Amino acid sequence: MHKYSLRLRNQYWRAEKYNDPDDVITGQTIYILGDKLEAPADSIKQASQSNGLVRGYYISRVPRI
Repeated sequence: MHKYSLRLRNQYWRAEKYNDPDDVITGQTIYILGDKLEAPADSIKQASQSNGLVRGYYISRVPRI
């Protein structure tokens, strides 16, 4: 599949370091964010629903404006 044929998403995933709010990692999908954090997608999804931490980062899903 060509990368330009992928549908655009209305939101993205964001990870903010718990002790350094300037340290932010984002990903278009939960899987991309998981690769960047070296964490399973299931852990990221669960943390986003419960305000939990994954590898020292708060996880959230952010709507695009």
